[in-house]
Amino acid sequence: MNVLVLYQDEPKDADAAISKLSEAGHTLQRARVDTVLNGSEQLEPIDAVIVFSEIYREDETYAACRQLREMDALRKTPLLVAVNMYQMPLANRVKAMPNAHFIFTPIDAEDLQGRLRMLAEKSEEQPGQAGIEKGE
Repeated sequence: MNVLVLYQDEPKDADAAISKLSEAGHTLQRARVDTVLNGSEQLEPIDAVIVFSEIYREDETYAACRQLREMDALRKTPLLVAVNMYQMPLANRVKAMPNAHFIFTPIDAEDLQGRLRMLAEKSEEQPGQAGIEKGE
């Protein structure tokens, strides 16, 4: 699976996820959110997107997720937003988007792989309609 990992300023949480996904054999791209949204980042074909939210920047993260959904190349691509337990309002807003969900940080490798796999399956079954819960 080719996964795009996006972060706002600090890639530390993204780096941990990248290590876990790399170990699992996924192909990864890492980029700042703004470089993807403004078109300066050249994207390879992508199977999934993970956006890491920083604390106190939830509105920016939500706006970025909405913009990603509006991009033709990523409109139907499964989207995960990585949040901490204090960012549930953001998680629920993103979860309401088509083919999107959330995952808690620090990221558990098995949970991450499971959510990406389930979003991809839901995308194939019903494009634009994904809803998964941990353990489903």
